[in-house]
Amino acid sequence: MINSSSIVTIFIVHSNIILFDIYTIFQTMPHYKLTYYDARGYAEPSRLILAYAGVEYDDVRIPLGELTPEKKAKLRLTHSYLPSLEIDGEVYTQSFVIARYLATKYGLTSDDELENLRMNECVAILDDFVMKLIPLFYNDLSEKKKEAIRQRIYKVDNVVTFDHFDKLYKKNLAAGNVWLVGEKFSWADIYFAYLSTQFNGRLLERDVLKDYPDLQDLRKRVFDIPSLKEYIENRPITRF
Repeated sequence: MINSSSIVTIFIVHSNIILFDIYTIFQTMPHYKLTYYDARGYAEPSRLILAYAGVEYDDVRIPLGELTPEKKAKLRLTHSYLPSLEIDGEVYTQSFVIARYLATKYGLTSDDELENLRMNECVAILDDFVMKLIPLFYNDLSEKKKEAIRQRIYKVDNVVTFDHFDKLYKKNLAAGNVWLVGEKFSWADIYFAYLSTQFNGRLLERDVLKDYPDLQDLRKRVFDIPSLKEYIENRPITRF
């Protein structure tokens, strides 16, 4: 027979176990410090992944042009590459590597190797597209030359890139799925939604998805996810 004092003892023991488990969980949770310039740029996919996962982190933003040797030493960067992600005192760089690590950790990759291969491909294709836009950042380039670059992008690069995504997405829709790759929401969707928006009305004068209504729907579906919507509405306003 269990008396009242035994019940209290059992409760205390179980409470201590629960408290110990909670303490252990918090002790093993990594502490992140994500460092980049005061811009969306190459760090934003990782910020979006962390926002989606509801993970707290230190969002360190360096004003453009102020990555001095002293600040670089303080951040413990062995080179000038940003973004960097510090995890429990260890510093890692390269935007793709950081984003993929976070995506894997927080369930935004697949258990299927070929689906992961396709996700990686999507991100790489989007990065290739961004590289076509880099000359538009140059202040010493004449407006005439920039307009020629824009027209080439509209007629060639934009078509090649987003025709590919349109076919890929239509194929996945036909299979009964609503995301870019496979059945589940992934970091490829985040990358796609972000980079198909980032330069519209800034470096480019029109939406890169202007001729792709299905892809516009996909982008809207991504940005309508409550945690992402809240982050976007409250993030710092920056030019890029």
